[in-house]
Amino acid sequence: MRTPILTNVFNYFSSSKEQSLKTLYAALIVLSLHSSLVIFINSSYLEQFFKSETVGLLYVVASAISLVTFFYSSTYLRKFGNFKLTVFLTLLEILAMFGMAFAQSAIISGIFFVAHFVLIPLIYLCLDVFMEAIIGNHEKQTGSVRGLYLVVLSIAGAVAPAITGFLITNEATPSFDAVYITSALLLLPFLAIITLYFSNFKDPAYPKSSVRGLLTTYAQEKDTRNVFITQLHLQFFFTWMVIYTPLYLASVAGFSWTEIGYILFVALLAYVIFEYPIGVVADKYLGEKEMMAFGFFVIAVSTSWLAFLPQGDIVMWMIAMFVTRVGASFVEVTSESYFFKHTKSEDSDKISLFRSSRSIASIYGALLGSFILMQVEFSFIFIVLGALMVPGIFFTILLKDTK
Repeated sequence: MRTPILTNVFNYFSSSKEQSLKTLYAALIVLSLHSSLVIFINSSYLEQFFKSETVGLLYVVASAISLVTFFYSSTYLRKFGNFKLTVFLTLLEILAMFGMAFAQSAIISGIFFVAHFVLIPLIYLCLDVFMEAIIGNHEKQTGSVRGLYLVVLSIAGAVAPAITGFLITNEATPSFDAVYITSALLLLPFLAIITLYFSNFKDPAYPKSSVRGLLTTYAQEKDTRNVFITQLHLQFFFTWMVIYTPLYLASVAGFSWTEIGYILFVALLAYVIFEYPIGVVADKYLGEKEMMAFGFFVIAVSTSWLAFLPQGDIVMWMIAMFVTRVGASFVEVTSESYFFKHTKSEDSDKISLFRSSRSIASIYGALLGSFILMQVEFSFIFIVLGALMVPGIFFTILLKDTK
């Protein structure tokens, strides 16, 4: 029986659109589980072949390539169409996962990692185009739909670290092969869903726009620019958390990969609990900016707190990491809702630049992180990250609220 809240999300769809949305959510669950299985182990996987400083540089290279591909995403969409592009990118991602699983050299592992890093955000971009086409002109429900979208991703994302910890063998010298193979196999049902339900997708008219013109648009539209900057701050937070937190927990705090899986599972539950209700509140009551500013405040304080936690206390780390993700959940769903209330499915260039915030943040995030680690103790990086989240509050305040 459908709850009143879920009815608010679905009641404006025809039966075919409702089915399309549910199907897209199913595909998202599988894709999120695929990407979440490996996201927190990639840096540790690369440390088997490279020095810690080189790992950061690999993230920079991958992010730079990813950024370039985003700027030309409309060209790909016009040439292939969203459905064909999704299938092609997914096949390449399967190859990349198997490549990482069986790589025996630094060069091969690095190439496949870069390919994986570039492909995943492009696949999510394709799903954004599907979703914007389904939502259509019903922008008043964007917060609810996007909130549920993020919850769907978060459920898989929360479960994945526990599965990852189970799949990793030999804690002393961990083997990640089984994780990457499992991740690759998960893309087979994803491909089946996309092929069965979206093969007849009617593409919108994707614009022909230059990088210069797109940057000019962002510069002229203050609210679009400011919400993009808040997204950059959030992605910077994610970058450091993904690269450096697992390394810290494993190499400094002394936790096993099974324990790390439990810590991350508890932390990521915050997204499952909070993101959908936040989206509903953004649509019906407050708008986005107040909750976004609150989220940045929580991230800043709680992330700084990580530097002072006892290294072997798993309960304290679970609580602290959960609180950081409470703040991130507020920022993530409100920034998504705010941005997509100002876009349509044909605005693929604007969406791609918004999604490129991950690549941009990864470039300067990895460079800055590597530099800081060469200067100070590892734990100090959490204090710096907390301080860097404070400007996000001020850019949030500059937004024109939707309520």
